[in-house]
Amino acid sequence: MNSPQKNIDEAINQMAEPKAVYGFQTISEDDKLKLDMQRSDTEKFQLFTKMLRRNATLNRAIVIQAQK
Repeated sequence: MNSPQKNIDEAINQMAEPKAVYGFQTISEDDKLKLDMQRSDTEKFQLFTKMLRRNATLNRAIVIQAQK
């Protein structure tokens, strides 16, 4: 039979691993801002330049109407 001490030892020896995330993970805008505030200056600058590049790409996009 299992002794209570053995159950306690097994519980202590188990490692809590983070759950794997598959697919898209949705985060609220407030949580995104909180995460971004904790980034280093270099990471903030990279996010800023990525935003500028994405905006420039969208401004150059040519949108055509779908043909029926």
